[in-house]
Amino acid sequence: MANGGHLESAYEQISDWWTQHVLYDPAHDFQLEAVFEESHCILGGLKRLQFLGPESGDDEVELISDRPEPGSGKLEDAMVRNDLKSEGGVVDEVTRLRAGIAAFCDRVQSTQGIQGAEDALFMGYGLRRRDGMIEHSCVADQGSSANAVLDAVRILGDHPNREGWLQTIERWVGWVRREFIGPDGGIGSGTVSFEWNPMPVYWCATTLFTAALFRLARLTGRSDDIEEAMAGLGWLARFDFAKAVIPDFSTSPGGVLLYLSEGLAEGLDFLERTEGREVARNHPAAAKATEVLTWLVEHQSETGSWPEPPTRGHRTYEIGLPWLILRMNRILGPDPRWEASADRFLRHLVSDAGVDTYGLYVRPWAMGLAQLSLGERLLEVD
Repeated sequence: MANGGHLESAYEQISDWWTQHVLYDPAHDFQLEAVFEESHCILGGLKRLQFLGPESGDDEVELISDRPEPGSGKLEDAMVRNDLKSEGGVVDEVTRLRAGIAAFCDRVQSTQGIQGAEDALFMGYGLRRRDGMIEHSCVADQGSSANAVLDAVRILGDHPNREGWLQTIERWVGWVRREFIGPDGGIGSGTVSFEWNPMPVYWCATTLFTAALFRLARLTGRSDDIEEAMAGLGWLARFDFAKAVIPDFSTSPGGVLLYLSEGLAEGLDFLERTEGREVARNHPAAAKATEVLTWLVEHQSETGSWPEPPTRGHRTYEIGLPWLILRMNRILGPDPRWEASADRFLRHLVSDAGVDTYGLYVRPWAMGLAQLSLGERLLEVD
């Protein structure tokens, strides 16, 4: 792919921006109202760790409530910035990322049960109650948090808190299994608008829970995790994404294809790792992934963007698409059309026009997805 140097320069600038952002400070509260957005930023940070090499970081970060005493070696818990130096000097990026990612996982663990059932994960919005019922406690949103934590458990394999994080997600998985398993591998929506499970099978819950099960199976190797994940993958392989609702495909094609591809990519990756590439390519999910990739190629503009959604907020989703295009291409390709599609979008994203269109350096979620997609692209080059 061409223009790798330009993309790498943009990636470094975006990562430098994150070294100044409060999201990666080891603070005690979520930094974005919608935790599913923060989850994508954590995935971007984990991808950055893979790019940098996570072994150089330090997990022994002790949180304190005020500036440390000179010579203590402790980090501030609110802002670890270049102008707030520890005795040893500026906190390095890898240590900062590891501390911030760990703090996110700790928050997911400590807030479990606040929003709905005792095993539900915290979403950050939809917290009103009516007649004792929470407004929202959605499997899909919580799936995003679970997926970020599970990747952290895998990548930060030596972190002292990882077993607690894993137990939190296993509790959540058990709750979804008990309450929301639908027919043929589909998963229910959870509580939406004060109503218990109004959609017994919801495509977005199915894809994100399936992705979580494959991540969990990669860690545990348990047969029940694998069996249920494969059932979910089969459901996704049969799903007509043009009929997706909440969001509707016509309103947010980027959002629908981002989340659908997350489940497809995890499933195909798991099959390739455990049974080989030919098995992955021959699974019906490969045909569905090819359908997604073909749609993206055929509907991409010359500038690199995809059909403009009615509202600007839905535009952000498509920033994460190259992350999944490249992952699926590695298994099903290489196909130069798919590679070129990801590259064309990323070049547009980091151009002046793209920075303005997508709100880079202003919108943290956009920056998290940009770090994730650019990191995937540049890891591939390496």
